[in-house]
Amino acid sequence: MKIGEIINDSIKYPLSNKKTFLFLGLIVILGDLYSIFGSITHNGLIVIFGISFIIAFVRSGYQLRIMEFSTADNNILPELNKWKDLFINGLKVL
Repeated sequence: MKIGEIINDSIKYPLSNKKTFLFLGLIVILGDLYSIFGSITHNGLIVIFGISFIIAFVRSGYQLRIMEFSTADNNILPELNKWKDLFINGLKVL
């Protein structure tokens, strides 16, 4: 495989399912709320940290699902569903 084909495939892959791609982008932004709003009061900081913590595990679980899905020779993004499984797999990644 030539480098041009590899680059072309790497650009096409995340855009194969635009809805999942945009939703995953939202999850990444929400997961980084702790670092964005680090100067909020103590109680607000605890809530934001808790949400960011949970989302980080979901994100890790989805990254694992992407790896499993793509090693099975699939060329599209897997569905972003079964949140409990994503969270548990994210814990396993940790």
